[in-house]
Amino acid sequence: MSVRPIALWICLALSAAIPAALTGLPQASAQAMQMPDLQRAATAADQTIAACDPQEQDSAAFSAQFGARCAELGLPCRTVTGTRHGASYTWNLVQVDGAWYHCDLYRYAQSGTWALQGCLLIGDRDMHAAGADWERTAVPACPQSFWEDDVLLAAQDLSSWPAPAEPAGIPVLVDGTYAISAPYLLDGSFYVRLRDLAAAMQHTRKHFGVRWDAAACSLTIIRGGLYRPFDLTLPQPAAQPRYDSTVSLFYNGRAMDTLPFALGDSYYFKLRDLAAMFDCGVWYDAAAETVQVNTRLGYYDVPQT
Repeated sequence: MSVRPIALWICLALSAAIPAALTGLPQASAQAMQMPDLQRAATAADQTIAACDPQEQDSAAFSAQFGARCAELGLPCRTVTGTRHGASYTWNLVQVDGAWYHCDLYRYAQSGTWALQGCLLIGDRDMHAAGADWERTAVPACPQSFWEDDVLLAAQDLSSWPAPAEPAGIPVLVDGTYAISAPYLLDGSFYVRLRDLAAAMQHTRKHFGVRWDAAACSLTIIRGGLYRPFDLTLPQPAAQPRYDSTVSLFYNGRAMDTLPFALGDSYYFKLRDLAAMFDCGVWYDAAAETVQVNTRLGYYDVPQT
């Protein structure tokens, strides 16, 4: 299993690195309590990933390990027992700077680095979009993801969940030139059709092809392949947007853990998930009022705007 250390959270949000001496603290010490909450969460997550193997242990084991590590570091953490895609499933809530977030370490360990922002420090909507369900009155609410863009949060009505998908009305540009057709805004995130992203990236160094298997209801990304237009017909066309767990997405021969929404005869995937998958920079340019995807930058090389 190869998963990039979650200390990258700190690179995204803090300038200080996690002190190596804090790894493996037997209890919450004065030194640990002086760490920012985000550092403690990242340390606990890294320790959990190092101690557990998704091939041998289940979600409950990952949750228990993460809870124990958070307790050692004095970070408030709760266990959530619910379902995911109808099967029993366990994960955690962790409190960072006074706000509660979902942390699904088991799914992160299965999916790899690209899924960091879809598994860790996420809100109720993103957890629900990943197929999870739970008794919401039994645990604190998580109204937003740590990773959500402020400009999107300001535009979203956080009281309605899940929010209806609507045309974003904001251009999405690849390398500042190639526009992605008809992006949608759903639950505070941009969603695009995979074939539109393939068409926009076909002249870049990270171009890819897409193959649709109607019988298997699966989309396969062909890394380095040529984009060719294709017809995609959903088994049940969606008159209204709905999350759809029946479609599979494969990349480099591996099934990717991302949940699209269906609308009409199309599937829409979260742009941040796709950018992480292809290791492209993605950010909102407030001055230009555009979303930028840069194939010459890595996912973690996002400029500060």
